[in-house]
Amino acid sequence: MISMNRTLSFLFAAALGATLGALIAIEFAPPLGFSEGLAATFGVIIGGLVGYIAVDFQQFLTSVLRAYQVAFALPSATISKIKIVRKHYRATSSDQKKNGLYFAGGLFFVYAYIFYFAIFPLLAYNPLVSGAFVTFMIAIVLMAGFTVTLYPSTRAISGKSLLYWSTIGIPHSLIFKVLPWLAVGLYKIGSWLVVQTGVFLKTLFVATHSDRRVLCCLDAMLGTLVGYYAGSWPLGTVSGLLFAVVSYELVSKRWLKLAPA
Repeated sequence: MISMNRTLSFLFAAALGATLGALIAIEFAPPLGFSEGLAATFGVIIGGLVGYIAVDFQQFLTSVLRAYQVAFALPSATISKIKIVRKHYRATSSDQKKNGLYFAGGLFFVYAYIFYFAIFPLLAYNPLVSGAFVTFMIAIVLMAGFTVTLYPSTRAISGKSLLYWSTIGIPHSLIFKVLPWLAVGLYKIGSWLVVQTGVFLKTLFVATHSDRRVLCCLDAMLGTLVGYYAGSWPLGTVSGLLFAVVSYELVSKRWLKLAPA
């Protein structure tokens, strides 16, 4: 039963890869301006990748989860800081939370007024730029309200002139404190993501790579090529299936007496 399931998984993955590869190469690549050779190459890559991933798919998903846990688990120091902030927030009184909420609400209305009557016209009503600006503005408002709620040393600003803080105080802090800190933080996060993505891919490859996946990948590629140059993705499906039957069942298992792992 296990052998039959492994065989069916192999045949299905090869046929699926050939189908998607040929379909993409025939139907989707030409409208993008791909030449014949480039479309075939693109389809072969997609088909082979699908075949490589789809065979023993449950094992692949398990490996993805394990690789993610290895690569993207947060450092213990970061987790500790998050827990401290969460604990601090839960310990604040309802009056303190209302104080931060009122300050953030008032700040939002001041910024919304300035944006609508002064900045929006200057942006020529460009929806993309305006949306980015509004998102940034909301982030500042939430950050300010959260800061007022949590830290006693900044809570006094809510009692001062809202106009002063919205036009002078917060922009000054934003330029000279928040933006430099944000730039350094984004650089560190970006560097960490690049390194950990490499760790993720390496861990996933080591956990999943096998001769069986490589063989299925090749069968799917060959089926893609047949379907593309014949101009028929169903023929690609049949070809991928036939290549899989020949390479896996006849050559590997029956002739060479091998069962690719």
